[in-house]
Amino acid sequence: MKIAVADIETTGFLNNGGLIVEVGIILLDLDTGETEHIYNELVREDGFNEEHKESWIFDNSDLTHEEVMDAKPLDKEKIQEIFDRYPATAYNKAFDFDFLRSRGLIINDLPCPMLLSTDICKITSKNGYGNKWPKVQEAWDFFFPDADYIEAHRGADDAEHEALIVYELYKRGVFNCFNIKPVQKSWKYSVCDEGVSNRLIDELGISKIVANLLISRGIVDTEEARQFLDCDLKDLHDPSLMKGMDKAVERIARAITTSENILIFGDFDVDGITSTTILNKALVALGGDVSYYSPNRLTEGYGLNEKAIDKAKEDGIGLIVTVDCGITANIQVDYANENDVDVIVVDHHEQIGEVPNAIAVIDPKQEGCKYPYKKLAAVGVVFKVIQALIKKMDFDFDEFSLLDFVCLGTVSDLVPLDGENRIIVRNGLEMLANTENLGLKALIEVSGFKDKEINVGNISFGLGPRINSSGRLGTADKVMTLFNTESIEEAEEIANELDTQNTERKSLQEKIFNQAVEKIEKEVDLDNDNCIVLSSKGWHKGIIGIVASKIVEKYFRPTILIALEDDGWGYGSGRSISAFHLLDGMNHSKKWIHNYGGHSQAAGLKIEEKNIEGFRKEINNYSKGKLAKKDLIPILKIDAELKFEQVNFNLIEEIHQLFPYGMGNPRPVFCSRRITLAGEPSILKEKHLKMNLKDDTVESMGAIGFGMSSFNRDVLMNNGNINIAYFPEINEWNGDVSVQLGLKDIKFDNNK
Repeated sequence: MKIAVADIETTGFLNNGGLIVEVGIILLDLDTGETEHIYNELVREDGFNEEHKESWIFDNSDLTHEEVMDAKPLDKEKIQEIFDRYPATAYNKAFDFDFLRSRGLIINDLPCPMLLSTDICKITSKNGYGNKWPKVQEAWDFFFPDADYIEAHRGADDAEHEALIVYELYKRGVFNCFNIKPVQKSWKYSVCDEGVSNRLIDELGISKIVANLLISRGIVDTEEARQFLDCDLKDLHDPSLMKGMDKAVERIARAITTSENILIFGDFDVDGITSTTILNKALVALGGDVSYYSPNRLTEGYGLNEKAIDKAKEDGIGLIVTVDCGITANIQVDYANENDVDVIVVDHHEQIGEVPNAIAVIDPKQEGCKYPYKKLAAVGVVFKVIQALIKKMDFDFDEFSLLDFVCLGTVSDLVPLDGENRIIVRNGLEMLANTENLGLKALIEVSGFKDKEINVGNISFGLGPRINSSGRLGTADKVMTLFNTESIEEAEEIANELDTQNTERKSLQEKIFNQAVEKIEKEVDLDNDNCIVLSSKGWHKGIIGIVASKIVEKYFRPTILIALEDDGWGYGSGRSISAFHLLDGMNHSKKWIHNYGGHSQAAGLKIEEKNIEGFRKEINNYSKGKLAKKDLIPILKIDAELKFEQVNFNLIEEIHQLFPYGMGNPRPVFCSRRITLAGEPSILKEKHLKMNLKDDTVESMGAIGFGMSSFNRDVLMNNGNINIAYFPEINEWNGDVSVQLGLKDIKFDNNK
């Protein structure tokens, strides 16, 4: 038996200026269509305001005066218990079709189950509440124009009629009552120029599928395509093309030759840690007197600070090199200058205003920099500095021996994997799998990747989070020790500590995520707000960035989460969608912010608690001029439509030429239409959907959708044809090797 909460009824009336509401919860048996009222309660709201009339139903009630006066408070825990026991078909909010489409809530031109049955009726009428019966009839006719069903149930009350519509929609496979589907993706199909495709095929000797995949990624020039496929280290650009490079390497070389104390000041994330690591290793190899410093995320915050400068001065430091920070540290660099400490800034973040008055500023994004490639992670920029320094000092040092760390930082910072980043990562992944660094070896083993091929996913979801866990919860000192130790025992000990910290981080992350979702459902008006801005005391400011990313995945809106401290200050971390430049949004709203910095897709800020509401309104007003409704629907790019007979080992080998996949170079995604199930689907670990599928060319093709258990098995079985988006992969299990489809999305086919 499958039971779902189909509706909540509220009947309101006035009594002595107060509002009395009768609450009823209707259960729906999805096997039989039978309905049952299981909860009736009265709630009295003496603070009723006449302005609220339009949002309630007012009619005569059979309740006696005594019953009205004895009305008891609504038992919210009792209602919650019911919802915990039975999944709800929807949530209580009415939408119009335009808004539904903007949110991706249209399936086959019908609303998905994020609507109460009452609201299903309301979408076909603009008159709101009132006489609901005509709206039920209208809704039925809209959904089922050829089915005469309502007449047979005229004895039922309005709520039961609405629940029956839910039942009929469920039977027809329009939605899944038990697991609300994620926001629907809009499929965008690649269109390839046949002439360009043929030219690439002729000049590079590649297949048509590879040529079209290159074109869909914006690569149409033959030489650019060659470099993309070859990933040859000789295609890296000359580091001297970067603005400020000559001044930087001259000053660092002088510090090395005069035995001047050099301090590397690095950020506490993976990009900052790997940047610090490779610069430290290079400077030590060149004979430098080097130390490094990573600020405590919780007590010092992001970036160069006066406390660290004072400590450097006290320790006799003559030169500070900032890595993965510094481009906005104008005040701090001026303070260092006043204390006779030179600063070189090596960064990759966006310039805001004038650059700091440092000895040199190395940042491909700064104004006037003519370096051909602007998308390097900080560790990539540091790598270029090392290349230039080795050449300047004419020293025999293999800078490519550092590519394992450069690759690690590049992937973890989610920069596009094209151009130089692709060359770095393709070559770095090979080195990472065979690294000689004891710390990296121990970390790879504790992450479960020993003796396995290391890919981008292993870094993003395994190595990177473990490295980040230390900096997120405080200081990155342990990781720096890990990457510099010569002791196997110490390396294993620290790697295990990081693994434990990562587990703690995930638990804290889940707690904050759940709290944030609860606040969104209660506080955020998603009808009007394009940007989600939330704040709370007790949130860990080292974790909120990850949570913001998860919120963006769930709601597909720019999201800024702010951790409030007892002193009235808030520390925020934001993530965005591709259509919205987050740093520009902050820049527009800067009158409310103490300081800020970052990229188009990720940024941080410091703000006074009293200014948060003003900032929320300001950035939302700004976003309305930048985001259309279509921008709030995630796009899934489809590279080509295939028949199952085309999905084979040869195809997988062909598309592997585009490896590694990541930001800017997504894994190729294909679609197949009018697919049917070749057996009953199964749910693995309550999260993952596993199926065997067939089309008119292949009788059975295995498919798995990780995190796609929201596609109900019964609905899939009853719906008939489906359209699927997927990537082909090799599945090895118990010695058997087969082609498997990694599902990305499922759409129901109207033509059953």
